[in-house]
Amino acid sequence: MRQATDLRFITWNLNVMGASEDRVGRELDFLASQLGDGPAVVALQEASPTAYDVLVRSRLFEWHEYSLVHRPPGPFDRGNRRLGCVLAGNSPAMLRRAVVLARTPFPDRTLMAEIELEGSRFMAISYHSLTGVGYNLTKGAAYRSLLEYLTPRTVPILFGADMNTPSVDHPDLDKSEFCWPKHEPLVFGPTPEHDLKDALRTWLAAHPERMAAIREERPEGPLMTSHMIGKKNPKPARYDAIWASPEWRVDDVRYLFDEAVDAGSDHALVYADVGLGDPRLL
Repeated sequence: MRQATDLRFITWNLNVMGASEDRVGRELDFLASQLGDGPAVVALQEASPTAYDVLVRSRLFEWHEYSLVHRPPGPFDRGNRRLGCVLAGNSPAMLRRAVVLARTPFPDRTLMAEIELEGSRFMAISYHSLTGVGYNLTKGAAYRSLLEYLTPRTVPILFGADMNTPSVDHPDLDKSEFCWPKHEPLVFGPTPEHDLKDALRTWLAAHPERMAAIREERPEGPLMTSHMIGKKNPKPARYDAIWASPEWRVDDVRYLFDEAVDAGSDHALVYADVGLGDPRLL
């Protein structure tokens, strides 16, 4: 039986609308410092064309895909329709193909890649959820169409997302509350319509002493801080997460909020160190 495959998977909302190349460069320097020594795959959200251009010129990654290349902004698109998702990585994690999730209402906020690593194939997804403000029924349609790509599935999945939810990230998952409770729990709730698991909760289940410390310090949550919500009285929220299918072993999960803010974003950089078992079981 071969050794487990180790990989660092990173998700990060860059928040670079209108940002200068210098600020993007600082964020990429911070990102580079978190790649680790082994294979890494990175999922980015809110990447502007300027940010993607700086990333390409940095030669930080051997391969990279950008949702706005697959679904370019139209002549009347504005604002968030000109911010996309990125997937990038280096050998031995090699890209086979990439697509936007065409059946979602906003394909530019999605990107999916088939990746091969040491004889195993898996899918990586970078996803930026709609905020819900002004989208009405589109929010529900977005989540239901996303489920078409999460289930049924034929390979392991790593899913990096700015979820824009939950409103309450309670240590007891069934006590969590969602901004749009009719739709968001389908993907991110206690009993989602797929078999992926929140990597942080998987890791905490294996480290009960850490969960006990969180319960004592923050009885109502959040488990970690990845974003501050509200302008007058900002409060911490865990809007950013990595979800992994059951084939993945979760060795570590980190939320780097203060460091990511110092680099220029308003979201934490999140990474999970994971591994795949015997490929015959996949």
